[in-house]
Amino acid sequence: MLFAKEFAKAILCIENNKPCGKCEACISYDSNNNPDVTIIDEIEKSIKTQSIKQMVKGVYEKPIKSSKKVYIINDSEKMTKEAQNSLLKTLEEPPEYVVIILITENENLLLNTIKSRCTKIKFNSLKDVEVEKVLKEKLGITEISKNMLELAERKH
Repeated sequence: MLFAKEFAKAILCIENNKPCGKCEACISYDSNNNPDVTIIDEIEKSIKTQSIKQMVKGVYEKPIKSSKKVYIINDSEKMTKEAQNSLLKTLEEPPEYVVIILITENENLLLNTIKSRCTKIKFNSLKDVEVEKVLKEKLGITEISKNMLELAERKH
């Protein structure tokens, strides 16, 4: 999800050095106020057809602050089969200004017709040493317990 969000920010940035963090698109993105990004991150057991149909409806509206629109569907394997079928036509022929990012831990739960229309980017788990380095250098956390590392392993 972190990669997807940073990628979305870069896509929406209107400057040449992306993401700049200074343009209107970046500032509104950082304040969770950019109308050109939609994140579907359901806490329910499944992502229902209604959520996807609502998203698809918005896909055909032009971007407001950027030249692109980004849709992120977290835990996309939780989409019901009906929801996946509702997304299929949009994945087949998306408007040129739309980027749809599906995040999944288990691509086998997605329909083959969905998978065949996507570009896959796989991520490997970080080693404990790498997680410790990020926590220290990026977040300034020096007291790192084994429990923290285990939690980092379970929740991406």
